Amino acid sequence: MAYKNHGAVSNMLVVHSGEIVLKGKNRGRFERQMRRNLARLLGTRRVESAGGKYIVRVDPTPEQVEILRVFPGVSKFYVAKEVEADVDALAEAAARIVRGARTFKIEARRSDKSFPLTSLEINREVGRRVVEKTGLYVDLKNPDVTVYIDVLGKTALVTNRIERGPGGLPVGVSAPVVALISGGIDSPVAAWMMMKRGCPVTLVHFLNATTVMHMTENKIVRLARRLFRIQLEGTLHVVPFARVQSLIIKHVDPRYRTLVYRRSMLRMAEIIAQNVGAKALVTGDSVGQVASQTVENLHAVYAAVELPVLPPLIGMNKEETVEIAQRIGTYEISKEPYDDCCVLLIGKHPETRATPERLEREEEKIPNIREVEAAAVDAAKILRF
Repeated sequence: MAYKNHGAVSNMLVVHSGEIVLKGKNRGRFERQMRRNLARLLGTRRVESAGGKYIVRVDPTPEQVEILRVFPGVSKFYVAKEVEADVDALAEAAARIVRGARTFKIEARRSDKSFPLTSLEINREVGRRVVEKTGLYVDLKNPDVTVYIDVLGKTALVTNRIERGPGGLPVGVSAPVVALISGGIDSPVAAWMMMKRGCPVTLVHFLNATTVMHMTENKIVRLARRLFRIQLEGTLHVVPFARVQSLIIKHVDPRYRTLVYRRSMLRMAEIIAQNVGAKALVTGDSVGQVASQTVENLHAVYAAVELPVLPPLIGMNKEETVEIAQRIGTYEISKEPYDDCCVLLIGKHPETRATPERLEREEEKIPNIREVEAAAVDAAKILRF
């Protein structure tokens, strides 16, 4: 749906970034990155910033508005009309916005405290003039339309619709990470949550060997494309898992197969992370969600690598994860059927309290597992978005 501003001339985008203003001496670096990211998203070189706000003289497209709702670093945003910071001009702009409504409310703030009226006085004076111009009624509790006014100095911004963003930090201010992505709901959300903490994300998928492999790969590509629309760019590594998978099936006790699968994937992801300069690995794990995600099993699996493993969903339930997936636009893709290699030929009673030592003993049964893993990484298909 196109972004509408109820009668106001939509000629300026205003973005607020809440958390950046708390960054002290690092604030300048964070703001520069936020300006760069917004400029790339909006296709412009000019992004002004002042007082935690970023002002861009563009009218965003519906697609850009959709991305801004989930764009890391954006706490809120709106499209506004810039008018003279004069009560009559503000009242004229507000009257155009509320036309067609029955009740309204004025909500003003002074970013420039030198303006002679306080915020409450602006509310009263502009509201009184709007009533005179339109004959509408003021309703402070449940108005049909709220007109927001921000006095900047000689000019002011007027709008009636404020959109919420996800908050967080702009991508690029934190260390890069590698995120393991399956075709499920959780791992794309985990990747996005690390973007929201400012981490550039590289995606890695381990492709199962099945008769519908091409369908799975297509699904992963679409998930990656959606996530990288938010990050603005990125790389997906599709690692062939068939050889590793067959060796694990042949040599590992079925109770431990899923855990050994996951340790192998982490080791291969660590190789990729070292190649691209990433500082951590990211998973979609949540404690207790499945048998492989008990605290004991997570410890045993994560012990396979030296890099830190970050599971941003660790304390979340499925409903919370689904809500985020719907918000960022990955849920409908994730719902499509696919073959997860981690559930292929596992035992009926998988282990829930494994130890690193026990899994290492299982891996010792697999001939040349490290060499096979390295060869799989070398054979990976690399897609850049």
